[in-house]
Amino acid sequence: MELVIDNLKRIYTAGKNTLLSGSMQGALSITRNRSIHVSGGIISGIYHSGTRFPGAERIDGSGLIAIPGFIDSHTHMLYGGNRSQEFELRAGGMTYLDLLKSGNGILKTVRDTRASPEIDLFTETAARLESFMRNGVTAVEMKSGYGLEFESEKKMINTMEILEKAYGIKILKTLLPLHAMPPESNRSEYLSESNNMLSRLKGTFDFTDAFCDSGAFDVKEVGEYFSHAQEEKIPLRLHADEIDDIGATQLCDKFPIRSVDHLLKTKEKGMEAVRRSGAVATILPSTAFSLGEKYADGRKWIEYGVPVAIASDHSPLNPVTNMQFVGNLSIRYCHLTVEETLNAMTANAAYSLGVHRSKGAIKEKMDADMVFYRADELRDIFYLWDTLKPSMVIRGGKIVYSDNNMRFEN
Repeated sequence: MELVIDNLKRIYTAGKNTLLSGSMQGALSITRNRSIHVSGGIISGIYHSGTRFPGAERIDGSGLIAIPGFIDSHTHMLYGGNRSQEFELRAGGMTYLDLLKSGNGILKTVRDTRASPEIDLFTETAARLESFMRNGVTAVEMKSGYGLEFESEKKMINTMEILEKAYGIKILKTLLPLHAMPPESNRSEYLSESNNMLSRLKGTFDFTDAFCDSGAFDVKEVGEYFSHAQEEKIPLRLHADEIDDIGATQLCDKFPIRSVDHLLKTKEKGMEAVRRSGAVATILPSTAFSLGEKYADGRKWIEYGVPVAIASDHSPLNPVTNMQFVGNLSIRYCHLTVEETLNAMTANAAYSLGVHRSKGAIKEKMDADMVFYRADELRDIFYLWDTLKPSMVIRGGKIVYSDNNMRFEN
């Protein structure tokens, strides 16, 4: 199928085909009055408006600006039930650790997810995924971690695979057995079982992750798990410094970690460890919003020369599916510019997930994953996060959303 989106007001995309850090974090290429030609799901070129392509389907893009599809590189989107009661309890002053110690928080979602048949997990998660897609997400990472035993973790990974096939969207699957301690296990047994899960499920997921923080797992425990993952040649991601800085980032000196995520409480020593490692620092502004916590200082990470990605961290705690809102928080409270935020949600997110050769930019030979808005400037996307919705979303060269109509075509 050939497609031409003609007469576009502006196209905004990463200025360099590389991981962006420091002064380059905000480097954008901006072209005006252009058309994008798509063939076979790939961008075949960007041309002056009015260039003719006989036989191609033409869409008049007058008044539209284009950006690469958002890539949400950290989510806990797949789960059973909800935690609306927790929302109320938090408003009354209960903390994350208070809820966990009472058997709620993550552990409530574990109970609900274990009890949910695969079809129910699919249906509930599909509704969330559709919302993300309407809001311009064209690739997404999903984590397990609400099963905490083999069959339930396997069920979660299987459901991700079914969702990917049903919707045709790229889902990067992350196994997260070290998310919380299951109440029925003792610590040494569960750490051993986590290694076993990783080995038995190898080949069905793309990354593994661990929550290294107060109330979760310590540096030694995560280090032993990551050593096993390295033996199995599984790429690594890391939850760090959400609750406290317990030294989680020192793991970057020992392991090739692709992305270190959360970073609400990271001290300068930890920032330096991430910088030395070359990992991406993934900041999750809507989690700070949902927790009522101080936001991560994205400006400081950029000044350290660390490439920054921005993700939603959608979860039962933080049920946000609007990346424009996440970007608004990034600009207002994490001190990134509009341009840095766009690159953090596209190019750098793609690098953190290892899909940068095909996704994260509007350039020749890249996947035709794009979002179009009827707007004047790039900043409008994040400023008008609630009222300015995508006019059209194209993924793999196919229109999946246009004028309030969703189309799911593989």
